[in-house]
Amino acid sequence: MLYYFYRGALVPRFSLKYMKKQLVTINLKKINWMSILMFVAPFLIGLTLKLTVFKDTSYGLGIWDILITIVGMLILSCVHECIHALAFLITGAPVNSIKFGAIPKKMMLYCTTSKPMSIWRYKFSLLSPFIILGLLPFVVSTILLKWEYVLLFSTMISGCAGDLMMFWAISKKKQAKLVLDHPSAPAFYLLYDECSLPEDFVEVTEEMEINLIKNLK
Repeated sequence: MLYYFYRGALVPRFSLKYMKKQLVTINLKKINWMSILMFVAPFLIGLTLKLTVFKDTSYGLGIWDILITIVGMLILSCVHECIHALAFLITGAPVNSIKFGAIPKKMMLYCTTSKPMSIWRYKFSLLSPFIILGLLPFVVSTILLKWEYVLLFSTMISGCAGDLMMFWAISKKKQAKLVLDHPSAPAFYLLYDECSLPEDFVEVTEEMEINLIKNLK
């Protein structure tokens, strides 16, 4: 059988349409709890370091500080999704495959691509906002900036809870050839060759899709 590279993965030629899809979903309640933990832990660590190591005791809070923090959260939440889009583009997704959206009742924004990609490229796309918008600015703000920025970037770290849980979920899947992002939910599809299905494989059904969307409403 002839093989070729598709989005960084070696795939049998003409086999994409014959691949089996397995839906992997991330529980929204678990995302919410993880999000709280990922806010509280960095914020407390950052404040403790500023107080004890960097000797910063300027904790006044003015109206402009509050406005900057709130506006910053709103703007950076959008930037988070733009970083996902940029990562998709870098990993080979065409511009017309990328879509932005929102789930107002869940207070969620999302960015997705309709093109399959290799596992490592999907991981890169998931981690990019956490590193660029969360971890690195948090370290800088803890060392150099006022405590309001520690608060702001702790929030950005918190907003990566779903991404990190998806990263962890896909890291446990060794046999998948490709991954396809779900178009509107914290979920993804693993794509397998028919001849190399794992023991725990369950093919996605229409009922699974319907239940997933219902949980978002």
